Amino acid sequence: MHYEPNTASTWRNCWTKLHIFNQTQFDKIVFLDADIMVLKNLDHLFNCPHMTSCLDGEYFNIWPGWDHFNSGCIVIEPSNELYNKILDFANSLTEDNIPEYIIADQEILNLYFKDWPTQT
Repeated sequence: MHYEPNTASTWRNCWTKLHIFNQTQFDKIVFLDADIMVLKNLDHLFNCPHMTSCLDGEYFNIWPGWDHFNSGCIVIEPSNELYNKILDFANSLTEDNIPEYIIADQEILNLYFKDWPTQT
């Protein structure tokens, strides 16, 4: 898709986050964006199942009924197969079949894992 140069440069590096799904040397990853401020121990997150996250915008209650997750804090179990499926999915999207707000990894992951709240 085509974006204004300032928008594209702002979000360009966030696509590298998708590589966490290919880090198969780990059984589980607790990924935190660099702007997350950790105030206490997070070891308990390693007991959470794959695709555990928090709601995007939950504390602001901007969007009632919003069920999208925030990929800035996510628990995953990486696999090569999953990584390739996510990339294939992202590459298959066109301007005709995605919402216009898709600019970053979070939107791609929310489209791919649309049933994340019910996954165990």
